[in-house]
Amino acid sequence: MELFESTIVYIDGACEPHNPGGHMGWGVWCREPELRLSGYAPPHPMNSNNVAEYRALVEALRVLRVLSEHIRGPIEIRSDSQLLVKQMSGMWDVNKGRYVDTYREAMRLYAQYPSQSLIFHWVPREANTAADELSHAEFRSRGIRVPEHDRRKPRW
Repeated sequence: MELFESTIVYIDGACEPHNPGGHMGWGVWCREPELRLSGYAPPHPMNSNNVAEYRALVEALRVLRVLSEHIRGPIEIRSDSQLLVKQMSGMWDVNKGRYVDTYREAMRLYAQYPSQSLIFHWVPREANTAADELSHAEFRSRGIRVPEHDRRKPRW
């Protein structure tokens, strides 16, 4: 595998058709190194869009830990979840909610990275279409009908 100076990773999560309590899907997308991950959880009272966003981060951090030896510079994690970006950047406190356990899991993984190697950046939904598409593909692959929202064509 080649060596990368830095990388940008997009993450997204969804809880459909009901939030909270619905089906949960998540997606992770990166162009270099090429990475496409997605996952699914069936309906559960603890599912929410915030849990799904943090699940996407957890899965990204697990895989990136393995790939990090091929990345010299910082890894930028982009998400359309202001909650996730602000909390992981230390700007917002974590109080309570369904997502707290998944947040703690993300923080345990985050602590394994060298200082300053992970940067969190908020992007608008329309700039996160590839990860969004991966999270919703999990629903379609299982025949789960969810309301369409304003998504643009994935940029991969």
